[in-house]
Amino acid sequence: MKSLIELTQNLFHYNASLLAQVEYSHSSQGEPPSPVSMILGLLFALLIIVAMWKVFTKAGQPGWASIIPIYNLYIWCKIVGRP
Repeated sequence: MKSLIELTQNLFHYNASLLAQVEYSHSSQGEPPSPVSMILGLLFALLIIVAMWKVFTKAGQPGWASIIPIYNLYIWCKIVGRP
């Protein structure tokens, strides 16, 4: 029984010494986005803006209202007839 206790103590001590050797010196900052992903993101945003502008003008509302953050929700509610 004593050898079993010594064995488990040695195993715990060995594992603890391995955990103490872990280095946490890496940076949490990632790499900046690539130019291709930035261009694709901007093109996607431009597509959304153009589409919303078109919907607003077809509904008889000013197109510029589609790019104003809170005001466009108010106009959307007016377009669909909800309060």
